[in-house]
Amino acid sequence: EYLAAHGSKKFFQWFDHTVWYPLGRPVGTTIYPGMQFVAVWIWQALDYLGQPMSLNDVCVFIPAWFGVVATAFLGLLTYEASGSVDAGIAAALIMAVLPAHIMRSVAGGFDNECVAISALCCTFYFWCLSLRSPNSWPLGVVA
Repeated sequence: EYLAAHGSKKFFQWFDHTVWYPLGRPVGTTIYPGMQFVAVWIWQALDYLGQPMSLNDVCVFIPAWFGVVATAFLGLLTYEASGSVDAGIAAALIMAVLPAHIMRSVAGGFDNECVAISALCCTFYFWCLSLRSPNSWPLGVVA
């Protein structure tokens, strides 16, 4: 909420006197800000698209949304590697019920693991696509 209200410059200069008493904490320089920026960007995009949602709700749903993205990319990766639609569907179904994946993509678990798993699956998928032929190398840049 601080990032959305005050912008990135103030966020990185933010010093919270109410935590780590009596010293305080330079919040902007002691956290990994990626998740906060992703949440604000998604929140702004939803507002721009006419689907306003509270920033808190966006933070709650991000793990579930990225869990779906990771599952889809794993299914696509399996299809790309095997050439079998059935294998892609089976891999996606297994990913959807895998306890380790569910633990990292449950709604409300606002942590960077859900985004990281999605990014890994996306990277591997586009890397495999880039190996198809000599002309498909631009997909390696996307990866």
